[in-house]
Amino acid sequence: MPKVLIIDDDESITSLLITLLKLEGYQAFESRDWAGLPGICIDEKPDLVLMDCNLSDRNGLDILAEIRSNPLLVDLPIIMTSGIDLSDESKLKGADGFLLKPYSPDLLLETIKNKISGGGE
Repeated sequence: MPKVLIIDDDESITSLLITLLKLEGYQAFESRDWAGLPGICIDEKPDLVLMDCNLSDRNGLDILAEIRSNPLLVDLPIIMTSGIDLSDESKLKGADGFLLKPYSPDLLLETIKNKISGGGE
């Protein structure tokens, strides 16, 4: 069962995403320890990270850069999300994909499936 780590400061969005992903056969979990995310990714070994760009007290793009700077995590698929089109900035920092909010559940699931299986956007 593929494991997806969700990073978002909106608890209602996080809860909905976890429920949706579990219904689709994924093991989904969240972390609010944004400073410790590289270590959490190493320990928990998610198959994919879904992260919001605009967190309440941290910039998700900065966290993305921190994760990418760790040699053990360079191949971890990371999809960034935001209500503002930050797709170019996300890709420059190393994201494997970007979803503009609001996105449909079908688009989210298709994107996750493609990234975990090694497919393109």
